[in-house]
Amino acid sequence: MPIPEAASDKEDETLMPVDSIDLVVTLNALQAQALAQFLTSASLEDFGRVAVDRREAALMQQAAEIIRRSLAEHGFDPRRAGSEHDIR
Repeated sequence: MPIPEAASDKEDETLMPVDSIDLVVTLNALQAQALAQFLTSASLEDFGRVAVDRREAALMQQAAEIIRRSLAEHGFDPRRAGSEHDIR
């Protein structure tokens, strides 16, 4: 199913909001590795299935990528062979 277009047609509109927040999240190693695996394979279409439009789907994907990178920095990186916290 196609992702609906955003109400605004501006292509140059930034996806990053002006305000930002810091999150502190506590996960065990299995949760962190499973989330890293999910975020590695999640696509714009996956986010589009629950988003109201393309812009929201893109924002979701952008936020997920930030979390995925943070997990990778902590050793949870399914893309890297021999990841420190491989659960397989």
